[in-house]
Amino acid sequence: MHFLTKVVSQKIDDAVHRRFIKFSVGEFEGPAISVSVKKGSINFRAAFDYQDFVLEFIINRIPNVECSVKGNIFSNQDLSSELGKLGVKTKKSGANYKAKVNISVPSEKLREVYKSIGDKSTFLISIKPNSGSWNLAMGSNFPKPLAEVKDPTNFCKANIEAREEILQSLVDELAPDFRDEIPIPFKSLNLSNTYRISEIVFPENKEKLTPAEIRVQSKRKGVLSRTLEVDGQKFKRETEFLV
Repeated sequence: MHFLTKVVSQKIDDAVHRRFIKFSVGEFEGPAISVSVKKGSINFRAAFDYQDFVLEFIINRIPNVECSVKGNIFSNQDLSSELGKLGVKTKKSGANYKAKVNISVPSEKLREVYKSIGDKSTFLISIKPNSGSWNLAMGSNFPKPLAEVKDPTNFCKANIEAREEILQSLVDELAPDFRDEIPIPFKSLNLSNTYRISEIVFPENKEKLTPAEIRVQSKRKGVLSRTLEVDGQKFKRETEFLV
């Protein structure tokens, strides 16, 4: 489940908390995603921080075919044992780890490894099947801050077959808070997010922690504001959070 879907579903966990550690008090632009449906295909355009949603959505629905996979996988943990299943070597760079990927692998094996370590790492990979009409392409390195990018949704592009059950799953997994507003099928959908953080809630044992530990263990209190435009109609939702 994508971290913003967890927020609107009130299913906060450590993976969601880690996404908000970098934020202080203030208003911040979150990721955006655009989806269009035409000629029997669902087409995605997504900013960084939605590329993981697109990746997981695609690989959970594709048949078991041989795929060409290129890009990088980043983590602050040593995941060499899992990545070794893909024949990929991991190198340490400072406090983090990086695996350069240029392989041919069955989609089932890629799906298995992603399910195991996806929430502990950042997969910035492009996937091209040896057969089939679906496709996934994204940047292989972390992008510039959103404010410096002209079109953030240019970071990740993908397409997959447009069947009614896939469209329904897309709505359920991407925007359950707008489920009643999104028709099936739809022609175009744009979803943007803004974080308004009003307070940093420090841990009770703050005096015993280092500044770095305080930053990591503190929670952010605020509001997630989401704007959805679907087939020309606009809707807004706000969800309070403590992450």
